[in-house]
Amino acid sequence: MDGNKIFVSVIIPVYNAELYLAKCLESVIGQTLKEIEIICVDDGSTDNSVKIIEQYSQSDKRIKLLKQDNKGAGAARNYGLKFAKGKYVHFLDADDWLDFSAYEKTYKIIEETKSDVCVFLYIRYDNKKQTERNVELFKTDSDKYVVTDFKKEYWHFCNTSVVPWNKLYSRKFLVRIGAYFDEIICANDRAFYFQVITAASKIVKYPEYLVYYRENNETSLVGSGREK
Repeated sequence: MDGNKIFVSVIIPVYNAELYLAKCLESVIGQTLKEIEIICVDDGSTDNSVKIIEQYSQSDKRIKLLKQDNKGAGAARNYGLKFAKGKYVHFLDADDWLDFSAYEKTYKIIEETKSDVCVFLYIRYDNKKQTERNVELFKTDSDKYVVTDFKKEYWHFCNTSVVPWNKLYSRKFLVRIGAYFDEIICANDRAFYFQVITAASKIVKYPEYLVYYRENNETSLVGSGREK
């Protein structure tokens, strides 16, 4: 795909995600916005994750597989970002999944507002109870969106979700500020979040629930076996 026609680069760090990877990939492949690239970064998986990615890539050429030794999700995201060609970037975890309209909606709103970052809402899915709960990170005065910045709402941005997967980023903006994830096992997204959110001249808060976060999943990076 011509780099000029890639609207969103989706970067997915993958480590032993064979149980949930297919659902994640299906939610990305099925996006109503088709001008995307899907960069899967295998982080030294020892299960069938790589085989699953290779199978999907045979039928969808938008999928690219990168491999690295086991260094953690932060390193995997940094590696994937080096190869991204899209105008915007989204980081998605391999055990989470998207509403099929996620990229069409966020691409439209970040383009319309000429923002550096689009923050949207997410749903927590309890893997054990199989229940869903909307996470209300913010409210707006309307059902559309609010354009703001860190200086106007520093308190909100210091106390909201620091995760990367409920945000769409301008790739040029990330490159310009030299944004990167800490290459550590735990909390590798904290420095990235504050580096990005404080440097952004425009942030659009978009009050729609577009990504599903899987919790109580013992195989994930935040599962019971995570080292600190």
